[in-house]
Amino acid sequence: YQAKSAIRNADYAVVVEGQMDCIKAHQAGFVNTVATSGTALTAEQLRLLGRLTKNLKLCFDADIAGQRAARKAGELALSLGFSVKVITVIGAKDPDELISQDPKLWEDALQSSVWFVEHFLALAERNFPARSVEQRKYIAQEVAPLLRLVTDALERDHYVQSITERFGFSQQAVLDMLRLESRPAGLVGTQTAEATVLPAQLPVPLIEKQMLGVLLTEPGLRDEWLKLGG
Repeated sequence: YQAKSAIRNADYAVVVEGQMDCIKAHQAGFVNTVATSGTALTAEQLRLLGRLTKNLKLCFDADIAGQRAARKAGELALSLGFSVKVITVIGAKDPDELISQDPKLWEDALQSSVWFVEHFLALAERNFPARSVEQRKYIAQEVAPLLRLVTDALERDHYVQSITERFGFSQQAVLDMLRLESRPAGLVGTQTAEATVLPAQLPVPLIEKQMLGVLLTEPGLRDEWLKLGG
């Protein structure tokens, strides 16, 4: 509750992992900061934040566990319609340590935050040889699932075009990865070319399978079923 006014005024919230990260940020004047207290960011917490802003900047610890938690938090926030950016801490393990070195370094990190999906595209460029099989697999396995969470069609089309230009994919290959409907060439990035996500196939309940089996093997029952509007 100490951050409510500052979040509303800034129109974004900084979400950090640890309580000390949050306390140090407040002491340095970055009052629009809240902490998950080392636990996963929940839908209820996002609902409360959503009353104040729909814009988030995430900064979790630089270790593997922290980065995994940041990804999960970002995925959940995207699915709930938030705009999400990632803050990268350089030269320190967490915001607490960076602010202790110099609050200006933290201010610079805030200003340099990048969009959530762009963060993972940058990782693909930084961690793999250009247009290698490994890089393409990373895009398909780690980035494509994130794009399916982007609710804004124009933003999603921007990333489709970015992937084709930066990583050598064809537009159709990217659309296939996303399971998006194909669109005429040249329309990427326009609202008339809005992509739609195909619904995932749901498992058929056992009772329905049994009923279908009976109807297929018993023509008389099938005919009676059809007469009843089945």
